Amino acid sequence: MAAPSWVIPGSPAENRIYLGDRYAEIGLYFLETSGSLAYASDDLPPEGDTARYHVHLPLDLPWAEGAEAVFDVAARLAAKIAHLAPWGFVLHPPRASRRLAAFVALWAADGRDPADILLENVEDAGPDALWPVARELGTGLCLDVGHMLAFGQTSLLATPGVFERTRLAHIYAPYDPQNQRDAARWRLPKREHRHRALSCLDAQGRQTLLDLLSGLGPEVVIMHEVFDDAALTDSERTFAALCRQWGFAT
Repeated sequence: MAAPSWVIPGSPAENRIYLGDRYAEIGLYFLETSGSLAYASDDLPPEGDTARYHVHLPLDLPWAEGAEAVFDVAARLAAKIAHLAPWGFVLHPPRASRRLAAFVALWAADGRDPADILLENVEDAGPDALWPVARELGTGLCLDVGHMLAFGQTSLLATPGVFERTRLAHIYAPYDPQNQRDAARWRLPKREHRHRALSCLDAQGRQTLLDLLSGLGPEVVIMHEVFDDAALTDSERTFAALCRQWGFAT
């Protein structure tokens, strides 16, 4: 199980201290290119930290400038946290698969394993777009249950071979714009409460989560992708209860 590096306002280092021994793995979220590149060493967890890490690459990578520009950002961010030895890098793939292929080629030419790139099923990368590209390029996968539910991508879970490439799963309830109680419940700005606690899953959402968990291998990391401590605590309790109900060990 993993938690993100943003559950309270503050730097990744401050969030790491706040989480303490609660999680053995942390997802280091570099969501904005300029701000992430501007992190100083004190903003990041120190060398010798006992947690295991993976990284979420920025959402605003400069794909329009070409694969070289994107790789430059990714390499500079990787260098910042090389002392933490992250095992994987979550990437929202661009619409143009040729740009992704060029990026992966640069990644491999730099001596890095394409399997360490974890392509996430975002809105434009559902079953017909994500899996064939990952298979062709040799990348890993990050399956996001909220995106599956929000974008009608649950058929990904029935695609042969998908679980063999999956190394990370994001679990949370997607934001329902018709349910304004969610905003009041968590008192979060709209940008943040798009990822809701697991207790907000409806029956379809719980079934999709069960289907996901049933297919995952034992080494796959499961990330509570919520960005508020109240939602994280709620998700922890809900996940434990669901696992007991479904007969999974936690």
